[in-house]
Amino acid sequence: MISVLLFILKLIGFVILAVIGILLIVFLAVLFVPVRYKINANHGESVELNAVISWFFHIIHARIKHTENNWRILVKIFGILVFDSHKSLGFKKDNIIKNDETEHHKDADMNDDSYKEFYKTGHISSPKENTAENKVPFKDNDMPYKNEHSANKDTGDTDRDSNDVCNFRDRDEASLIKIESDYKDGSYEKYESETKADTKNKYRKISIEKFKRLFIKIKSRIVEIYERIIDRIKTLIEKLRSIKHKISLIYDFLTDEVNKEGFRFTYDCIKKLLRHIKPTKLKSRLVFGTGDPCSTGQILGLFGILYGFYGNDLNITPDFENKVFEGTHYAKGRIRLGTVAFIVIKFLLDKRFKELKRNYQLLKEAL
Repeated sequence: MISVLLFILKLIGFVILAVIGILLIVFLAVLFVPVRYKINANHGESVELNAVISWFFHIIHARIKHTENNWRILVKIFGILVFDSHKSLGFKKDNIIKNDETEHHKDADMNDDSYKEFYKTGHISSPKENTAENKVPFKDNDMPYKNEHSANKDTGDTDRDSNDVCNFRDRDEASLIKIESDYKDGSYEKYESETKADTKNKYRKISIEKFKRLFIKIKSRIVEIYERIIDRIKTLIEKLRSIKHKISLIYDFLTDEVNKEGFRFTYDCIKKLLRHIKPTKLKSRLVFGTGDPCSTGQILGLFGILYGFYGNDLNITPDFENKVFEGTHYAKGRIRLGTVAFIVIKFLLDKRFKELKRNYQLLKEAL
C-alpha cells in the first residue's frame, strides 16, 4: 500500500517537473528565440507591400499584404490558418448588407400602407389623432351669443364716437373766439413773444444738458479705454515675467549635472534599442523630385548628411525636372524579445533615469 502511494506521488512529481520544464523551455524560447521579419515594398503609381513575420522555425507565421488599397493579414500556427482578415471582414460586410436590406423593406412596406390610406381617406392617420369629433370645425350658428355680443359692441362704439365729435367741435369754436378777442386787445402779440422767449430758453437748456451728457459720456469712455490699456499692459508684463521664470526653470533643468547624466544614459539606451531593431539587411532604391531644382537639391543635401547612418544600403537618384517619388525597398532583420526586455528593464531600474524622472515631475509642477 505504501509502495503504491509512493509510486503515485513519484508519478505526480514527474508530471509537475515535466510541466515546469516545458513552461521554462517556452519562456526561454520566447525570450531568446528571435522574431524574424522580411519586408518588400514598392511605391510609385501604386503602393504594394508584402511583409512576413515568423517565430521559432515558422511555428507562428504571419503575412501582411497590401495591393491597390486592399489589406490582407494571414496568421498561421503549425501551418494551420487561424486568422484571415478577408474572411472576417466579408462576414461583417454581409451582415451589414442584410440588415440594411431588411430595414429598407420595412420602410418601403410602411410607406406603401400610408400611401394607400391617403388615397382612400384623404389624410394619413397618426397615433395622436383621436375621434372624428376633432375633425369637425365649429360653425357660426353654434355660437349665438357671439353675434349678440358683437352687435351690442358695435352700437356702443358708434354712440361714443358721435359724442366725441360733438365735444371736439365745441372746444374748437371756443378756442377760435378766444384767439380773436386776444388779437384785438394786443395781448396775442405779447403771448407770442413770451412763447418764443420760452422756447429759446428751453432749447438753450436742452442743448446745455445734451453737451453735459456728451461730455460725461466721452469722459467715461476715455477713462474706460485708459483703464483697459493699463490692465492689458499689466497682464502683458505678468505674462512676460511668467515666461521668463519658466525659461529660467527649463534652463536650470537642462544644465543640471544630474539631469545631464540622465539624458546621456537615456540616449545610450535608445541607441542600443534601435541598433538591435534595425534591419540586418537593407537594400533600397529611391527616385525623387519635387519639380523645383532648388528644393530637390536641398532634400538631396539632407540625405547626404544622413549618409553615415544608412551608408551604401540606400541608392538615391534625384530628378531635378519632374515631380516624382518612386522606389523599391527590401529589409530583413530580427528582434530578440529577451534583449529588448533586458534594455528596457535596465533603463527603468537605473538610478539616473529615476532622478531624471523625479526632476522632470518637479519641473512640470513648477510650470
